[in-house]
Amino acid sequence: QTWLSTSTCAVCPHTEEQHQRLWKSYVAPPPSANSLKGNNFTAKVVEIVSGDVVVVADVNGGAERRVNLSSIRAPRLGNERRGQKAEAWAVEAKEFLRQRCIGCTVKVSMEYSRKV
Repeated sequence: QTWLSTSTCAVCPHTEEQHQRLWKSYVAPPPSANSLKGNNFTAKVVEIVSGDVVVVADVNGGAERRVNLSSIRAPRLGNERRGQKAEAWAVEAKEFLRQRCIGCTVKVSMEYSRKV
């Protein structure tokens, strides 16, 4: 025994059968020019925020971007205004990264981007 429902949708007057394969002809829009995902670019390191975050300036456009290093979990620096103390080795991690990277030209490969 087959059972076929002809009830209407709770949101619109269409039946459930009319909603099937509604998106079958959908074509996703191409990624925008401002999208960073998958983009590779050359930049210069201009600031070290913490042991795992750097600010880079694109060598072509000069736009600065804050970049988190992939697969790195550095100790947190804390916040004096909030009464948070820095974790052990946080200052040393930031200083190590500063000595190694500040002013260097680097190749940046964006794995993903998020809007804050």
